Amino acid sequence: MPNAVAPPPSPPTAPAKPAERALPIKAEHREFTVKVNGQPVPREHALHSVSVVAAANRIASAQLAYVDGAAGSGDFPLGKLDLVKPGGTIEILAGSGADPTLVFKGVIVGQRLRIREASSSMLLIDCRHAATKLAQVRRSANFFDQTDGDVIESLLGAATVDAQVDATTVTHKQLVQHDCTDWDFIVSRATANGRMVFTRGEKLAVSEPKIGAAAVQLQFGATLLEFDGGIDARIQAQAVKTVSWNAADQAVEAQEGEAPAFQSTGNFQADALAADAGADTVLLPHTALDAPEGVALASAVRQRAAIDLASGRAMCVGIATVQPGDTVKLGGVGDRFSGDVLVTGVRQVFDTQKGWKTHLQFGSAEPDPALRERLQRQRTADMLAPTAGLQLGVVTDNEDPQGEFRVRVRMPLVNGGDDGVWARVAAADAGNNRGLFFRPEIGDEVLVGFLDDDPRHPVVLGMLHSSAKPAPLTPGNDNHVKGYTSRSGITLAFDDEKKSLTLATPAGNTLVLDDQSGGITISDSNGNKIVLSASGIAIESAKAFSVKANTEMKFESIVGTEVKSIGVVKVAGSALQLG
Repeated sequence: MPNAVAPPPSPPTAPAKPAERALPIKAEHREFTVKVNGQPVPREHALHSVSVVAAANRIASAQLAYVDGAAGSGDFPLGKLDLVKPGGTIEILAGSGADPTLVFKGVIVGQRLRIREASSSMLLIDCRHAATKLAQVRRSANFFDQTDGDVIESLLGAATVDAQVDATTVTHKQLVQHDCTDWDFIVSRATANGRMVFTRGEKLAVSEPKIGAAAVQLQFGATLLEFDGGIDARIQAQAVKTVSWNAADQAVEAQEGEAPAFQSTGNFQADALAADAGADTVLLPHTALDAPEGVALASAVRQRAAIDLASGRAMCVGIATVQPGDTVKLGGVGDRFSGDVLVTGVRQVFDTQKGWKTHLQFGSAEPDPALRERLQRQRTADMLAPTAGLQLGVVTDNEDPQGEFRVRVRMPLVNGGDDGVWARVAAADAGNNRGLFFRPEIGDEVLVGFLDDDPRHPVVLGMLHSSAKPAPLTPGNDNHVKGYTSRSGITLAFDDEKKSLTLATPAGNTLVLDDQSGGITISDSNGNKIVLSASGIAIESAKAFSVKANTEMKFESIVGTEVKSIGVVKVAGSALQLG
C-alpha cells in the first residue's frame, strides 16, 4: 500500500519454560537404619552396602554388608555378637533421618564372612521375609469346599504371616496340595486366579494387579536415571481358552477367558498387537476342569499377557515409598512407553561409593522358573535318578521269597542281562483273603510302572498281547465277544450279540446261559445234556440214566404222564399200589 509504514519488528519470543521436574524426595539427608529385635545396630559398626529385593510372587530378601574384623587382632566385633545371629528379627528403614520408611522386615537367615586382598573384610548378613517359613518344608494336604482365597488365607494365618488376601470366586469340592511347600502352593493357586503375591514391607498382599494412583512420577531428563523397556507382540492373543474333558457329557469342553481390565502403558493396544503379530487363540489343554475354574484360568493367562505387553526396568535416585503392586508414572520416554506402569519388583541398592539407587521392574510377571522346577521335582531325585514313564518287562519268577505276592520282572531296556527286580502286581480287587487272583505266567510280557518314579519300587500294571503272544479271541470292530481263557484252555466267554455266557473246559464240558434262545444248556464231553427252555426241561443221556433217592421219590404231573421203553419195563417194590 502506498506510504504504508512497516510495523515495528516483534520482540524475540522467550524460550518456553520447561515443566518443573521435582525429585522423588526432597534433597535432604538420607540414610539407612538397621534394627535387630527392635534395637538399632550400633553406629560403630560401619554399614558398607545394602540390597533389598522385593518382587511379585517371590519371597523378599535383603543383604547387608558391614565392615568387620581386623587382621592384626583377628577379632570380628560385629560377627561375634548375638545381635546378628540367625533367627533375629531385622528391620531396614530408609529415607530421611526424621521420617524413615520401612523397606524390609524379616528374619536373619545366615551370615558369611568375606575376606579379599587389598580390601576390608566384610560381614554379610542374609535376610528373608517372614514368609520364608512357608518355603522350608514340602508337604501334602487336602482341602474341601473352599475357595483358593480361603485356602491361601488359612495357610498364611497358620504361619502367622500378616497378609491381605483378595477373595476368589471358584469353590473347590476338593483341592489337593501334593508334595510342595506352602509358599509354592500359594503362588500357584494365586497365579491360577489372576492374583499376584506382593511383598509390601512386613506384609503380604495377595491381590489382583491393577493400575491405581501413581505413587511417584519419573521423568526422563530429571528423575529417571536409567530405563530399559520393551514390547513383544508375540505373547498377545485374541483369545485364550481352556480345553478339558467333560465326563458327564462325554465331550470336549472349552471355556474362554475374559478380556483383561488391565491396561498397559503407552499407546499400543493388546488386541491390535494380537491381530497383527500375535496368536489367534491360545488353547490350554487340561484333563478335567469345571467351567468356572476353566474361565478363571484362561482369564488369568490373558491378564498376565496384558501385564507383560510392556515390560522393563527403571532406575531413579533412592526412594523408599514405592512397593510392588504400586503404580508409577513414566514421563518423557515417548508415546510407546510413557504412562502408568504396574511395579512388579523393587530393588533398593545402597553402597558408600555410589549412594542409594532404586530399581523398579514393570511387566515381566511370568512365574518364577525356579518355582516350576520345585513343583516338578521328584522326591526320588534326592536318592537316585528317577524312572519316568512306563517300562516293558518279561516275567521271570512267580515265587516271592518274602511272601509279598510279587513277581520278578526283567526289563530288557533297563538291564536285560539278569532276572530283573521284584514287582508288586496291581489287581482289579485285592483284600484280606479275597480278590481277583490272576498271576502272569513266566515269560509273559507285562507293563511296569514305578511308585514315585523310584526304579526300586516297580508295579506290574497289566499284561500285554502281541503277534508273538496273540489273544485267544480275534478282535473286531463289533467287539461282541469278551472273556477269559486260562493256560489249559478253560474259557469264560461273554457274547453281547447273543446275550450269552459260556463256561467251557478244553474237553468240551459246557454251561451256556443264553438269552437269545431263552434257556440254559449244560452238556458234557460224553454227549449228556440238560436243556432248560421255554418248552420245559429236557435231559438227555448218551448211555444209562439213573435216579436214586435215599428216602422217597415222587413224580407228579397235571395233564398226563407217559413212561415208555422199547425193552422190558420193570416196576419193583415191597408193595405195589395203583389208583
